[in-house]
Amino acid sequence: MNTQGFANKKARGSRHVCVLIASLLWFQLLAPAKASGEQHLAILYPEIREPYRQIFLNIIDGIKSSYDGKIYVYALKKESNPAALSAWLTAKHADAVIGLGKRGFRTLLDLKPDMPIFVGATVIPPDNNTFSGISQSPAPSKLFKQLHKLQPSIKRIHLPYQKDNKNGSLIDSALIAANTQKLELVLTEVNDIRELASHYRQLLENINPQEDALWISYNGVGLDKSLVHQILETAWQRNMVVFSSNVADVKRGALYSLYPDNYAMGQRLAELVLAQEKTMDASAVVQLVDDLLLAINLRTADHLGLLFDENEKRDFGLVFPPYSHQLR
Repeated sequence: MNTQGFANKKARGSRHVCVLIASLLWFQLLAPAKASGEQHLAILYPEIREPYRQIFLNIIDGIKSSYDGKIYVYALKKESNPAALSAWLTAKHADAVIGLGKRGFRTLLDLKPDMPIFVGATVIPPDNNTFSGISQSPAPSKLFKQLHKLQPSIKRIHLPYQKDNKNGSLIDSALIAANTQKLELVLTEVNDIRELASHYRQLLENINPQEDALWISYNGVGLDKSLVHQILETAWQRNMVVFSSNVADVKRGALYSLYPDNYAMGQRLAELVLAQEKTMDASAVVQLVDDLLLAINLRTADHLGLLFDENEKRDFGLVFPPYSHQLR
C-alpha cells in the first residue's frame, strides 16, 4: 500500500472512531436520569413497511400496557450499526432488552448485550439456552382443540418431520397435548426432503379421511411450496383435513391455522421480563405462543361440508379467500 493509501485508510478509521464517540456522547446527553430501583426496558423492532410494521407496534403496545418501568424503543433498519445500538442501550441504562422478529433476534444474537435478553414474534430455536421469550409456533394443545371443534370425528394426527429439524420441544408438547385430548399422534421421522415427500404421498393415499388428519408443523422454515401444493391438492381430492402451524399454508388451501394475538403476546413478554426481575433467575424460559386467533380457509371448509353459525364466524381472525362470495 502506498503512503497516500495508508493515510486515507487511517483517516477513514479515525472518522469512524469519532462518529462512534460522538454517538455515545449524544446518547448520554439525551439519556434520562434513572431513579433508584427503577427498571429500564429496551425494545428492538424491525423498521419495515406497513401493514407488517403494525404487527410489531401492537406487540409494543401490549408490552407497554403491562410493564411498570421505563420503556425505550429502537427501530432496527436493515443495516443498523451495532456500535450505535450498544451505545444507545448504555445511554438508556437498559436493564433488559426485548428483540422482536427475526431481525431483532439476529441483532441480539450478534450483539450479546450484558443484560437479560428476551425474544418475541419469531420462532425461537429449541436448542436455545440464552434467550427467554415467546416462540411464534402455536401451542399444539390449541391447534388440537381447534381440530376437535371443527372435525370431532378425527382420532389420529399424522406428523412427518425431518430428522435434522430441531423441533424436539414442539414434539414433546404435542405428545402431551394429544394424550390429554385423547388423540393419537403418529410421528414419522425421515432423513431428508425426498423421504419426506415420499412419506406424505403414502400417507395421503392410505389414511382414513374420516378419522385421520395431517399436521404441517413449522419451525421457522416452511415446507417447499411445490410439496405443499401436492399435499393440499391430494387432500382436496380425498376430502382430507390438513391443518398447519403456518398461516401461509391456509392461504394455499389448508383448512386452518392459529396465529398470535399480537397485543396479548406483548403482555406475555412483559410478564416474562417482570418475573425475571422479581426472581433474578437468569435461566432461559421459552414459551410457545398461547394467545391465538383462528385463520381459516372457507373454500376448503365448504368443500369438506363444514357449516358455521354467526357465533362461530365471530371467532374467525383471518379468512381465506378474503371475501365469502368467492366460495364455490
